[in-house]
Amino acid sequence: MTKALLRLVLCALFLCGSAAARPTDINASFLFKIKCSSCHTVGEGIKVGPDLQGVTERRERDWILAFVRDSSKMIQSGDPDAVKLFEEFKRQRMPEHTLADEEIHSLLDYIEAGGPASEKPKIRLAQAALPEEIELGRQLFSGEVGLSSGGAACTSCHNAEGAGTVLGGGTLAPDLTRVYSRYKDMSLTLALREVCFPQTGRATPLTDQEQFALKAFFYQIDSGAAMAGGPGRSPSKKMALAWLAPGLVGAALALGAVQMTLQARSLGSRQSSSRRRRNRTSHSESQ
Repeated sequence: MTKALLRLVLCALFLCGSAAARPTDINASFLFKIKCSSCHTVGEGIKVGPDLQGVTERRERDWILAFVRDSSKMIQSGDPDAVKLFEEFKRQRMPEHTLADEEIHSLLDYIEAGGPASEKPKIRLAQAALPEEIELGRQLFSGEVGLSSGGAACTSCHNAEGAGTVLGGGTLAPDLTRVYSRYKDMSLTLALREVCFPQTGRATPLTDQEQFALKAFFYQIDSGAAMAGGPGRSPSKKMALAWLAPGLVGAALALGAVQMTLQARSLGSRQSSSRRRRNRTSHSESQ
């Protein structure tokens, strides 16, 4: 009998110890996503239920724990805050949750820290770019500087006024001169994170530095901020002709030289043929 009682005590101690050893590394972000995000936001306005930004300032934590566990019970008990929420949100009851105290506290800490917004990377605006970053963006676009992934330069498919390419860019994809106006800063940042360019080998996205440099370059050419004659200024038709003229002149001279050579050879051939005919005639007469 004593041994059986001892086993029961040890078993009870083991179970209590297991409960006390509940893991503290709770993934509050994941918990919020599966338990809260379908009805609530943090700082982005009312969804189905109230915006949870500042909820721990409006309510005590003990009240929140009780409401999360059983909102219906609190409404039926006549709790003024619970009844007010019930009426304000069209008499919709919050579903009861069987979350542990540690999980609810972890969620509240996560909400206090900013919720999902705290996980979003802080995006640097293109207006804050330094001149050397804009120039790097131009060089990446034109292919003067290679992408870290080994992918083809933007100009192989796209064109952009201000890329500094003499003969212009590619025509397989849209012209990106006004892409900043079309997307604006945030959306363009997200677009540049996608793998959308030809790759050599494994598909790899642009680095953060490359993304920002290209965005800064697009902002500059879109806003018309390029200095005349400075880096990134698109060459004019006169400049393009100035580059092409020496080549065209050289090609014309080469063709002229070939033509003169052919004419000289043709003339020499005719003269040689004429001399042979005269020699044959003279030989016949002498006989």
